[in-house]
Amino acid sequence: MTIMQTNESTSRKPLRLWPGVVIAIVLALARFVIPVLAPDAMLFGLPLIFIGVVVGVLGALAIVIWWLFFSRAPWSDRLGAIALMVVALLVTSRVVHESISNGMMGMMLPFSAVPVVSLALVAAALIDDKLGETLRSFFCKGPSAAKLLDDNNAALGTFSSRSEACFALGLIDDYEYGEIALIRKVRNEFAHAKHGTSFQIPRVQGLCSSLKSDLPEGAGWPINDPRFRFMNAAVAIVLRIYHRPEWVALEQRQPKSWLPISASEWRMFEKEKPPPGIPVMLMGATGPVVGVKQPPSKLSGTE
Repeated sequence: MTIMQTNESTSRKPLRLWPGVVIAIVLALARFVIPVLAPDAMLFGLPLIFIGVVVGVLGALAIVIWWLFFSRAPWSDRLGAIALMVVALLVTSRVVHESISNGMMGMMLPFSAVPVVSLALVAAALIDDKLGETLRSFFCKGPSAAKLLDDNNAALGTFSSRSEACFALGLIDDYEYGEIALIRKVRNEFAHAKHGTSFQIPRVQGLCSSLKSDLPEGAGWPINDPRFRFMNAAVAIVLRIYHRPEWVALEQRQPKSWLPISASEWRMFEKEKPPPGIPVMLMGATGPVVGVKQPPSKLSGTE
């Protein structure tokens, strides 16, 4: 098996994100945006708020199906994310008020929590993917980039490592780095489900209140709602970095030789004396001698 074949067999395919993004946009508009802008509107004889709830549940189900069967994510990530969502719901059902855990015949919590967790999953996956593509556009072309980004247990295969690398290389600015870190922490709070899955728990509220993305004015926007602030920041970051890989590709690194091969070649002192002022290592019968100004006769050396 050749080296190229080995690399292809161990590299992951890129995420297929566009279905999840489309579903998430429809879900967010129907479930959270339109009901705020037109709370009393009716459609087909039904309140928009009710339609938004139904679309939110169906959208969340569609995101789960996309993530499991069409996202191209590693199977460990696919199954792990769904398992954590289930655990999060179970934990939350034991800490929320009884009116929520038992409301709507026990379906109020899933109807309200699953769409939110699904949106957080899609937002984090999209930002993670764009950070990875940004790094790929910056790295020298070759198998090393794929090994760092795509291989199993890749050094730059996680959301955290990619954001840190992008910031260290100057590929994202201070604002983007800070917002991405907060979005990642909110995603992790939902994933780990230590305190339940809700934007109303103090830890998540504190993270969302620290987000610095610009907020809309007027029109009754719920700018103090942690869920709205998270969605607003996620959209702002996605818009900023969506085409970042194309911009970074204009400054893609190229392989560079820092020294000529001759700098480490063996030479016979009798045939060629080293240039003045350059340190050399001389090898002879008496062993290596470093930095000798006037080497003994019949010695061979290397710079």
